[in-house]
Amino acid sequence: MLGRLHTSLLILVTIVGCSGGFAPNNGGSTSTPSFNLTSLSGNPANTVSPNFEVSGSVVVGDDITIYVDATCTNAYASGSFTGDPTVYGGGFLPDGSYPIYVIFTLNSIGGTVTPCVSAGLNFVVDTAAPSAPSGWSLSSPVNASTSNDITPVISGSGLSAENGSQARVYINDASCSAPNLVGSDIISGGNFSVNTITLANDGSDDGALNFYGLIEDVAGNTSSCTNLSLAYTLDTTGPIGHSLAINAGAPVTITAAVTLNLVAPGAVDMYVTENATCASGGSWETFNATKAFTLTNLNTTANVYFKVRDAAGNASTCVGDSILHDNLSPAIISTSQPSNAAYSTGNNLDFTV
Repeated sequence: MLGRLHTSLLILVTIVGCSGGFAPNNGGSTSTPSFNLTSLSGNPANTVSPNFEVSGSVVVGDDITIYVDATCTNAYASGSFTGDPTVYGGGFLPDGSYPIYVIFTLNSIGGTVTPCVSAGLNFVVDTAAPSAPSGWSLSSPVNASTSNDITPVISGSGLSAENGSQARVYINDASCSAPNLVGSDIISGGNFSVNTITLANDGSDDGALNFYGLIEDVAGNTSSCTNLSLAYTLDTTGPIGHSLAINAGAPVTITAAVTLNLVAPGAVDMYVTENATCASGGSWETFNATKAFTLTNLNTTANVYFKVRDAAGNASTCVGDSILHDNLSPAIISTSQPSNAAYSTGNNLDFTV
């Protein structure tokens, strides 16, 4: 009876010991703790020494080794888990694509080594700079033109840049520094369009605009800053100093046909009308210093107005001049004559008109 009791006790001790989690180091028969591994360097990354962060139900003091192959042959980084999360790094990875795998050494239960398991991460190292921009175009306005367009569009197609890369545009900055970044777009299928540029409409951005560009890939590598050979002159200010005189400033005319004398520095087009706001009644035509015009408001004060437009398409204010039109002969209302109805030298003949 005593022998049986002793045997049962030995069996009970063995079962309790296994349920506590202890197991010899048998090369990976123990389950891997639940964990999450992420890259702190981005993915893809433009560093050859990336850092990884591990969190989860890992016991502090257990060791973790991170491998860059599916057979857990090439170790990248290792160390003791110090808390949730713990950062691992310091190794070297040349450019390439790496499946990340992990082995745990469970020091908390006697140094048990877990199987080689995937971290669910395929990590890419990319430190190569993209090719310099080429083949970009100024969609609007016309390249090398003068324009009042404050929303220029720069685009590209058929580029060799990888999907997800960013095309960046700068103005008058050969170093492509951040303060002069005016727009960007994501390259997809070799195409992009930077159509979000908005310049000032108050004249503060007026002048020669030269565009520069660079490409930043998904890993954060940037190409050289390149002169895109795209430029135009921004002009948002309308002409000033313009004036109009009817018949060289004469106060009166007896004919409806008059000559307009026009002055407008920098004007290429003009709009002549009898509308006081220059909103209707005329049409744009090439500027000329003189213009034949026919008044429609007769035998009254007639007004003629004009505005001009420069090469960039900016319109001036509306200005004008006036002249009295009078083509009516005086009307004789009454006359007076000598009482004897005879006229002789020295008599006065009076008319009331």
